[in-house]
Parts: sequence; C-alpha cells; structure tokens
Amino acid sequence: MAGGNSSAISSRVRILEQYFIGRRDSYALQQPDGRYRSISRKLDTDILTRHCTGEITVASYMLLPSGKTPYGALDIDIKTDPVKPWVSWAIKRAGQLGVPGFLEPSGRKGYHVWFLLKRETPADLVKYFLARLVRATCDATGIALRPEIFPKQTGGVTLGNAIKLPFGIHQVTRKRTLFIDPESWTPLSDWGIEAISGSPVITEDRLRAAIAFLAGGDSKDTKEDIPKTPRRHKGMLLCYPKMEAGVPEGSRDEVLFRLAVHYFDQGYTGKQASEKLLLCNSKCQPPLGKRTVLRKAQQAYTGRYGFGCGSPTIAPFCNPEC
Repeated sequence: MAGGNSSAISSRVRILEQYFIGRRDSYALQQPDGRYRSISRKLDTDILTRHCTGEITVASYMLLPSGKTPYGALDIDIKTDPVKPWVSWAIKRAGQLGVPGFLEPSGRKGYHVWFLLKRETPADLVKYFLARLVRATCDATGIALRPEIFPKQTGGVTLGNAIKLPFGIHQVTRKRTLFIDPESWTPLSDWGIEAISGSPVITEDRLRAAIAFLAGGDSKDTKEDIPKTPRRHKGMLLCYPKMEAGVPEGSRDEVLFRLAVHYFDQGYTGKQASEKLLLCNSKCQPPLGKRTVLRKAQQAYTGRYGFGCGSPTIAPFCNPEC
C-alpha cells in the first residue's frame, strides 16, 4: 500500500481525525497545479485514508461555524538557511510556555508549524497567540520573517481558508510530508505519531498565560530563567483617550490604525479591538465605513506594526506628561 503498511496508515488517519480536522462537512482538494477546489462533502475516514496513501491531497477548513478552531498553524513559504533558527526558536519558546509546536515540511518551498490545541478554542485567541509568537521570535532572532498565520479569519465567513493536511503528497512536487525534529531537522521515526498523541490539551487559560508572557507580563506556566520579551507600553498612554473621543477628517485613517495597534499591544482580542474601534469611529466626523475600520483592525492584528510618537498627525493628542 502506498505510503506504508495498513497499520501505519491507520495510525496517521486516526491522528488526523482526532487533532487536525476543523469543519467536517467540507474540505478542499489540491489540484495538479497546486491550487485547491472546495468540496461540499463530509470529510470522513475514507477521504483521509486516500489522502494518507497519496491518492488525493486534502486541506482542512479549520474555522468552525462557532468561531472556534482545534489548532493553529504558521505557514512559512521560504526554505533558506535563516528560516531554521527562526523556526527552532519559535517552537522552543512556545514549548517552554506549554504550547508545543510540531514542524512539517510543506512539500514544496517551506514549512508548516502546527499548534494542536486538542479542543475547540476561540479562533481570535489562537490567532492572537500566534501573532505574539511571531513578533517575539523576530525580535529575539533578528530575522524579519513574516509567516502566514492560520486561522486567517476568526468569524463572519462561510468556510475561511484551508490548510493542507500532513502525511499526504504535494500534488506539484509529489513529495510526501511528515513531521521532523526542529533541532536536528531530521524525520521523526514514527512520523510524529507518538509526540502528537502525548502532547497536552491546551486550555484557554494556558494560551492567555502564554500571551501575557510574550507581551511582557508574568506567567506561572513559564520557566523562571526565560528572559522576558519587553512590552512596549504598560497601560494606555495618555494620548489614546483623546484619540478615542473621535477625530476629524484627515486624521481618521492614521489615528484609528494606531488605536488598533495599541489594542493589540494591550492584549485585547481581535473581536474586542474591532468593537472598540467601531465605537471610536462612530465619534469621528464623519465616520469611516465599517468595512474600512474592520480591515484596519485585521491588519493591526497581524502583529507586524508598532509606532513611536513622531507623527505630526498625532501631535495634537500628545500629553507633555507622557
């Protein structure tokens, strides 16, 4: 049987069914050119078996209708040498914070790092944790890597984005994927089955503790010898309440985006930040469109942005006591 004996394939199928499947009423099928076609059909054992034998290649829609997801992932689309220390640091730090990551070559030009929660967890919380981890890893390694964060959406969509499942064959390269050790970069002897099976259930409290640590807070779940990642601001700066009171035309775009980035820094979830930003926008003269405001929140929550105080746009809001 292609892909190994029937017992090994059954073990991989079982792991996929338990930990890697989001929606079960649909899936995406990879085409020979690497693109995906959405299939409105139950993602069952037969489909997963065909995936593991290499007959087809399946991607899972991770976002559930409830706005929750059973896992998160980083998709890194480059395979050059600087990627390895970045990935190794990210996995090591996440593991120290009680959130183990599992490394898998994507089959084409990069890697997937999976964070299996083993329970349905709010997607905005998962996305926020990963954005924080990415920022901390870039700061610690000095490598400005910007992986795609899954889940990409946290709600308000029919299906959202799909991500290719492990253990299958990439339809373009015909390479099979399996899990590898993030230190030696060699395949795990059992394709990672034992490590995945033995990993803990990740609670929401554990994720929040990890986020607090990555943001510069304290966490009982971390080792005392881990150096803290500095947080840029503790508490809301004096200028921000003025911004939240509403701004005139000409300042709205920059001010609202700065507010969104600040909410990210302060630990608000994406949903909370969107609600706060819409409230602030309602006080602007005139308000921006709702979709424009929500796009600003989504962009800010990629974790890629930070601001100083040198912009003339925000000078009117500055407080000399800051």
